[in-house]
Amino acid sequence: MTDLPLEFPIIVFRQLPSHGDRPAREVFAWYDDPDFFTRGSPKEIGWKMLKGALLVDATGMSWRVLDMFDAGRRANLLLSLGIAFWQGDHHRIGYELEEEGRIPFESVRERVCASISSSPFIWCDQKLLADKGPWSPEARAMLDAKAAKVRQATSMRELIAALDAMR
Repeated sequence: MTDLPLEFPIIVFRQLPSHGDRPAREVFAWYDDPDFFTRGSPKEIGWKMLKGALLVDATGMSWRVLDMFDAGRRANLLLSLGIAFWQGDHHRIGYELEEEGRIPFESVRERVCASISSSPFIWCDQKLLADKGPWSPEARAMLDAKAAKVRQATSMRELIAALDAMR
C-alpha cells in the first residue's frame, strides 16, 4: 500500500462531463479501506480516472489528485496472476496529492447531497427509472429522501454509514 496522508474513510469528488441529455455534474465515491483505494488493474490506472479529483478524509482535510501511477504488483508474480484472475485489481495505485486544507463537514455533506440530487441514474431504483423516467416526481422524491438521510449525519463516519445503508 502507498503511504497516504489520509485518515479513512474518505470521500472522493470528481467531475463528470455532460453526456447526451445528462448535464455535467459532480459525483462522488467513498472508501472505508485504504487497500481498496490503492489497488486496481493496469488499465484502470492508465485511465487516471481520479486525476483532478478532490479527496476529503475523516478529519475534513482535503487533497487534490495531481496524478495516479502504477506502484507495482500487490504480490509476487504467481500470486499476482491468481489475484488478477479472481479480482482483476492486482496492481497498487500510487497517488500524487496536493494538500488543499480543511473543508467544513457541512460543506462536504451538502456536496454529497447535491451530487445525489443530480444523479438519478446512480441513486434511483432502475425499475423506477425505466417506468417513470429519471426526472419524474417519483425519482425526485427518492433522491430527496436519500439526501435527507445524508443531511442527518453529524460526522464523516455517520455520513459514510448513511451512504453504506443506501447501497
